[in-house]
Amino acid sequence: MVNSEISQALVKAAALVRGAWCRGSLARDGKGRVTDVGSPKGVRFCPLGAMMKVCGDNPDLYKAVRDSFFRHTGYYPHEWNDGFAKNGRDCSDKLKEIAALIE
Repeated sequence: MVNSEISQALVKAAALVRGAWCRGSLARDGKGRVTDVGSPKGVRFCPLGAMMKVCGDNPDLYKAVRDSFFRHTGYYPHEWNDGFAKNGRDCSDKLKEIAALIE
């Protein structure tokens, strides 16, 4: 996997969580109900859900993006989100920070 692909996916995931972040599930609909990441009703995402959404049907890219987050934080995205993130901006900033480090 090329670093630029991983970096671009992280930046796209950052954009998803910046304005529409959630905690405790991968994705939520407009009313805050848990939904599937691939559902068109999904409008709020945790970092891991955003990565899944951005990577779509490319499991190799998803694994590379998720593992990059782990290498730079020591946590998987959902662990970091549920344990340390304060808000969507915090998540977005962390994803962009990692993207810049691997670019």
